[in-house]
Amino acid sequence: MVAARRDPRRDGGLRRGASPGAPRPPRLLLCGARARRRHRARPLRAVRRPLRRAGRERVVNEPDLTAVGSASLLGELLGDRLPPAASIPAAAVDLAGAARDLLDAVVGTEVDDGTRARLAAQLREVAAELRTQRRDPVIVLVRRPDGRIDNLTQAGCGPLNPRAPELRFAPFPPPPAADAPFHPVEVEGTVVLDASFGGGPGRAHGGVVAGLFDEALGRANTAAGLNGMTVALEVRFRAGAPLGVPLRVTARCDRVDGRKRFSSGELWSGDTLVAEAHAVYVTERAPGS
Repeated sequence: MVAARRDPRRDGGLRRGASPGAPRPPRLLLCGARARRRHRARPLRAVRRPLRRAGRERVVNEPDLTAVGSASLLGELLGDRLPPAASIPAAAVDLAGAARDLLDAVVGTEVDDGTRARLAAQLREVAAELRTQRRDPVIVLVRRPDGRIDNLTQAGCGPLNPRAPELRFAPFPPPPAADAPFHPVEVEGTVVLDASFGGGPGRAHGGVVAGLFDEALGRANTAAGLNGMTVALEVRFRAGAPLGVPLRVTARCDRVDGRKRFSSGELWSGDTLVAEAHAVYVTERAPGS
C-alpha cells in the first residue's frame, strides 16, 4: 500500500494555477529504489563546541555521537575511551540475571491475588530505587581483549539486559587484519528459552526466533571483521522452537558487496532444523564521510 499526504511546501499546499476550492492532489511517499534515490540519508549532525585559546573563542566541529545508529560505529568513534570488558562488575550481571529469572517466574506463577499485589508493590519499590541513579545514554559498550566491541545492554543477548535471551557464543577466531581479503567465518551459539519467550504451547514466539537470527548473523559479520546494521531479514520456519531445551544457532557471513553484507544461518533443536534465515546488513558511514 502506498501512503499519501499533501505537500505543504508547494504554494501553501495548492498547485500552481489551482483555485482555493480545488482538491489537492496527494503527494506520494515512494518506496524502494526510487525512494532511496529521492530521500538520501541525511548527514550526521555536528556538535559545535566553543573552545577558548589565547584569550579568544574558537569553534570546532565534533561528531555528534547521538546521531550514530550503529553501536559498532559508535564504539569505533569512541576508540580508547571504551572501558575493557573486565571493568563491568559481576554484581551488574548478577542483577540482570535475577531480573531475567523474575520474568520467567512472573509468567508462570499461580500465587493468590493478595501475594501478587504485595509482590507488585515490592517490585515497584525496587524499580524506584534502581532509577535513583541512571546513566545516560543507557547503552553500555566495552572492548574485548581481542579488540572487538561488545554491547552489553542490547536486546539480542546483552548480559546486562534481563529481557535478552542468554544466547552464548563459542569463542571467535582472532579478528582479521584490516587489509585482509574477505573470508567467511561461521559462528555457533546456544540458548535455552524460558516461558517468558513463549508463543504457542511449549514453543518460542516467532519474533524471538527472528531476534536470535538477527543477533547471530550480526555476530558472524563481526567475526569476519565486518559490521553493519540490519536492513533485511528473512526467516523460514521448519518446526516449532521448543522451550526449556538447548537450541543451537549457526551463522555465517557469506559474501560482501560494497557496504552490504549477506549472511545466513540455521536454528537447531538436536538434529531437527527449526528455522533458517538470510539477512542483509549495511555498514554505516562514519560522520563526515
